[in-house]
Amino acid sequence: MQGLTRLKVFEERSVLLMPAKFAAGHSKKWTWDEIQLCGLPYLQYFRDGGAGRLNDTYLSLLHLDIPARIEVDSTSTMLSLVANGIGWTITRALAILQNPEKAKDVIVLPLPAPELSRPLYLLARPDESQRLISRVGEVSREIFNNEITPELKKIAAWLLKPRN
Repeated sequence: MQGLTRLKVFEERSVLLMPAKFAAGHSKKWTWDEIQLCGLPYLQYFRDGGAGRLNDTYLSLLHLDIPARIEVDSTSTMLSLVANGIGWTITRALAILQNPEKAKDVIVLPLPAPELSRPLYLLARPDESQRLISRVGEVSREIFNNEITPELKKIAAWLLKPRN
């Protein structure tokens, strides 16, 4: 849409989510070969949804053809499946914060290079007050930094480190 003001609030990194019992003895970094040969299936987000499209595009750009045996359209269901050892997935860090009761049963790991992330923007129409837009953006970043960042640090402190 023409003329929209776009203000970046934060950037959310995608993560490799593995069952805690399965991945506990493995190193912190997995390669795509190790993931594909780990013995667990890839759990796919619904392909017509945002997460499914993002993951499909990412894997396609890496020329990875990883068959998915299970496809779901709910983050809560996805985390339950991973927590119960059914498979592994690619998800966003905030998905774990939305389902804190499952966090103890999953391990949040960095994706093999190249990493995948998505920015979150505040969008405003051209006729909106620039002062208001700036203030809402500032408050949004404060909430992210003061409330979300500490929670992310608890589940995966490496998420807050600068990327290589």
